[in-house]
Amino acid sequence: METFKETHGIDLSHDPIALQQVQINAEKAKIDLSSVNECSILIPYITMGKTGPIHLNQLIRREEFNFLCQDLFSEIRTLIEQTINRAGVNRSWVDVVVLAGGSSRMSGFREMVNELFPEVEIKTDINPDEVVALGAALEGGMFSGDILSVELHDITSHTLGIQDDQGEFITLLPAGTPYPAVQSLLFTTVEDDQEEVIIHILQRDEMDESSLNNYVSLGKFHLEGIRKGRAGEPSIDVTFEIDSNGILNVSALDIDTGTQNQVQITELGYAGANMLLARRGRELTVI
Repeated sequence: METFKETHGIDLSHDPIALQQVQINAEKAKIDLSSVNECSILIPYITMGKTGPIHLNQLIRREEFNFLCQDLFSEIRTLIEQTINRAGVNRSWVDVVVLAGGSSRMSGFREMVNELFPEVEIKTDINPDEVVALGAALEGGMFSGDILSVELHDITSHTLGIQDDQGEFITLLPAGTPYPAVQSLLFTTVEDDQEEVIIHILQRDEMDESSLNNYVSLGKFHLEGIRKGRAGEPSIDVTFEIDSNGILNVSALDIDTGTQNQVQITELGYAGANMLLARRGRELTVI
């Protein structure tokens, strides 16, 4: 559209019908450039000029297309490298790379993967449009007991924890933790004769380095009736438990009185989760 505007002085982005035609033909060109080095985008009568109808006829080369996609390839490369680093392995640990999704047919994407894993087998004999369905069928076979040779372990995509009285994030379940999983930490009060606390549940996205100090609130819940005592004396056990369905259960137990409360988080990873408690109260601090 930029080339068309430079040539004819007409901005097609303000014409919904023309814009739709451009998008349809651009998609076809993207697919063609996965198998050919150049292709033509020809859209007759795309708009009207001062002297009559104007056609769009433009040649797109694979090198030009890959250059336009460099920001996407760079982002994907960064995500792959972060995944390898988070797993605590190096690239030589990888035996096979399975491509998924139709866009993985793009030559620029495959070149980038080959650069990252030069000695690794890149599976090209599996249809990338079907690979997710094949994986789902494999998992179904595991659930039914028909496939016993493969194990599948889901992991947490975010780091989960709570906020202490200083506003610091305290990790209970790091990103990448296989679940089902259970983790507990012991906390205490910060004021004398404190009778209540609020447990503020947070998550952090470790994949986005720019948001390491930006947290998503998953909810709060209230624990009343804790043992009165001097600050630091009560013992409050906070437990995070994720079941096999990925549902997070958070509980708080006053060890001295047996008072307990809990909350269930069913939608991890969504910003703007409803606050389960809006009352003011004292926060927790780590012992």
